[in-house]
Amino acid sequence: MRRFSFHTDWSWVSRLFRYLTGRKTMKTCLLWSALVFAGCANLQQTGPSSSTRTNSGAQTSCSSGGACQSDQVPDFLLGRWEDDYEINYMLTSTLWTQFPNSSYQVLKWNTPGEYLIAQNASSNPSGGGLWTRIDWMKLNDMAPYEWAFCISAYEEITPYTADLVTIAERSNPKSGCNGHPFSRMKRVD
Repeated sequence: MRRFSFHTDWSWVSRLFRYLTGRKTMKTCLLWSALVFAGCANLQQTGPSSSTRTNSGAQTSCSSGGACQSDQVPDFLLGRWEDDYEINYMLTSTLWTQFPNSSYQVLKWNTPGEYLIAQNASSNPSGGGLWTRIDWMKLNDMAPYEWAFCISAYEEITPYTADLVTIAERSNPKSGCNGHPFSRMKRVD
């Protein structure tokens, strides 16, 4: 049985938010405000130019206005790409762009865990301003596809709750993305 820790397990906040969003009472609004304030207070504790630990134990350093980096950005992910649904992407060390109208500001790269955490642009068609976790994996013997990704979470309320989502099953890329296949990526010149 999994032990629950109020101070380290933020998945309860996401579940509670989803439960409360359907309720429009004053009590619900006050409770939600208190939870958001508590979460923001926890984020403030790390402050600019701080260090924190990720779930995988990797050291993460953050600076004000910049991305948090737990590791070097994998070079093979950077550049212009097209997935097997003919959707185009541009990946830089700080921005994941899915054309024609979605972008994600990268907060953290976790290279050993093969995922990143990013904030959805406010102009995105869904989940504007919320948080996303994108898991990736290298592909072998699938030319022209070099790697694949799974958007494990795309509407989490904090980067902490996005970091806790672990639905990607790299051992089964054909259905290991919450029952769907990972999207395969080929380089676009």
